[in-house]
Amino acid sequence: MELTVLNKMRQPIGILDGYSKCTWKRSYWNTGSFSLETDETFFPLIREGAYLYRPDVQEVAMIQTFTYQTAENGRVSVSASGSMLEGLLARWVIRQQTDLTGTPEELCRELVRLCCISDPGRELPGLSFGPVLGGGEPASMQYKGENLLEQLQKLLKEQELSQRLTFDFDSGGLVYQVWQGKDRTDGQSLLPPVVFSIGWENLLSDQYQWDDRNHANIAFVQGADRTKTNVQGENYTVPGPIVQVDQAGEEERRETWVNASSISWTKSVAADGSVIEYSQSDYEKLLEQAGREALAQAQRVQSVKSAVDPGSNQRYRVDWDLGDKVTYIHQAAGVSLDKRITEVVEISDSREESLGVTFGEEYELNLLKVIHKEVKKG
Repeated sequence: MELTVLNKMRQPIGILDGYSKCTWKRSYWNTGSFSLETDETFFPLIREGAYLYRPDVQEVAMIQTFTYQTAENGRVSVSASGSMLEGLLARWVIRQQTDLTGTPEELCRELVRLCCISDPGRELPGLSFGPVLGGGEPASMQYKGENLLEQLQKLLKEQELSQRLTFDFDSGGLVYQVWQGKDRTDGQSLLPPVVFSIGWENLLSDQYQWDDRNHANIAFVQGADRTKTNVQGENYTVPGPIVQVDQAGEEERRETWVNASSISWTKSVAADGSVIEYSQSDYEKLLEQAGREALAQAQRVQSVKSAVDPGSNQRYRVDWDLGDKVTYIHQAAGVSLDKRITEVVEISDSREESLGVTFGEEYELNLLKVIHKEVKKG
């Protein structure tokens, strides 16, 4: 893959076309990343650069670290790494209390607008919004002091959505958009189905993982206490409400406790300076949303990490892509799943390439090693 180096103004300053290895990791839930290894020839370019642009797929990564290393034998090696362009949003915090109601897409666009566009002195230059996806279940949220990117990701993951920050090479502008992968499972009929399996000869290696140790399906959410004054003018404390969010269905109970005391009863300040508080029912809706987000982070881990054959008849970025929901079959384990492609890792050098894919939730504990098998191009 050819890489164009951009400076802080997002203008091209050179081509990085010589490296011993480049890993390009795309992620649906989280922020993707890149890493590369090269020699001293390209160090001045990397040192002056701020971004890497891939013209073949029009994707951008940020250069966040680089290393110049001299070995005992005098050999020099240069490495660089960083996050994909969405990582820019991690540089902002939600500095003021913000109370919002709407779909996840509406909430995310409003948070980005408040933090990166409409607040003087905090603007992200060249940022605009892409087309509206539409749909999604509405929610009520309250924020103050949180990291912008982390809250956007939590909000979108609950409804299986993702976000993009894309770069327009001609104008130098940035475009923010919420998106969702396509349904290409075997059971739907609108698109050609995509099935991955060793038996279908499109996987080179395969690893199925299941873990429910951190799984929870019922959340008890504790809200903030309130101080009130009785008729005698004495203050007393009213304990915060506790709401239950139950997603167990027919499963065995798996409970978790969520401390949401940071959610304020105060909604806003009126023009005359008076404080407006949430009603009991509206405040409990905020707690319910916090419980749903907590349960979204406590799902049963059932994932697949596989090396996909680049030469198979189901072509990457054409017949399937990051975020698509596909069918995975593991005959030996007796498993058939409809899973979203949540991570794609492209590894490339001058001779070989490999393509690693994660279906479903990533196995965060890393108890099992992933086998990366390199194959000849084509």
